[in-house]
Amino acid sequence: MWLDPIVLVLILSVIIILPCQTLLCFKIKSVIIRLLPLISLLILAVFFFVRSFTANGWDGLGYLLLAFYAAILFGACALCWAIFGIARYVRKKRKKDNFVE
Repeated sequence: MWLDPIVLVLILSVIIILPCQTLLCFKIKSVIIRLLPLISLLILAVFFFVRSFTANGWDGLGYLLLAFYAAILFGACALCWAIFGIARYVRKKRKKDNFVE
């Protein structure tokens, strides 16, 4: 197979997370609900990272891999927030330019 199963899971997860978080950012008005996936993935990544140092034996490596996976998903959510911020900035800039003319 040309893709490892781990890489395939990562790619599919990011493909699922990107549209869902972007949809949340653009359609939901409540900031708390929009931030919920971002905060939960950050907490999960930090928890797994700390747990990787407190675990015994090879379990630490497993927790480190889970922390890496959660960090990748957190990065995908942060990318969606960046896209949302840029789109919002451009929209406000256009609206401001239309009032000036």
